[in-house]
Amino acid sequence: MEENKVADIPVSKTEAPVEKSATVEPVKTTESAVETITKVEAKEKVFTQAQLDEIVVGRLGKEKVRMLKKLGIDDESKIDDILAKANLYDSVKSEADSLKQEKLIRTYGDELSALGVDSDFIEFVLGKVDKGENLEQFKVNATKFVEENPKFKKDTFKTVNSNLDLGGVEAYPDFEKMTTEQYLKWREKK
Repeated sequence: MEENKVADIPVSKTEAPVEKSATVEPVKTTESAVETITKVEAKEKVFTQAQLDEIVVGRLGKEKVRMLKKLGIDDESKIDDILAKANLYDSVKSEADSLKQEKLIRTYGDELSALGVDSDFIEFVLGKVDKGENLEQFKVNATKFVEENPKFKKDTFKTVNSNLDLGGVEAYPDFEKMTTEQYLKWREKK
């Protein structure tokens, strides 16, 4: 007969060491193995509720200290400050993200303006053009779209001479270039 001793190593100092000892006989059949296991289990130490509570409180305390060290603080009173800073960081990050998005949209709008898109249609065209992965791809896509849809370009008007040359009839002078005195003299003739 061999005698084996098994001992649990305590996790914390508050836990009492638990020793298990049992006499183990060579096992030939399955029934004797089951009987041996039940003998070992019967000799294990059972904790009381107070001991268990003490162990749990000790472990939670250690975990709490570890988390506070991880946060870089000494006591719980500074946790609210850390939460306030975290909320502030989140709001600043979301604001920065929205500003980056606005800047990107403005850059795309400037590119469309450079291509001659009317300012009234920039938002519409921006929604229709594939942005691509970078600004260069957007420029290529926007150029292609504007060439295929010239109706979104700014209208370029030229001034047209509206004077009618009807033979012997005197043409109207350019009223915008006339002074008030010149206009009054011209009216007297008519």
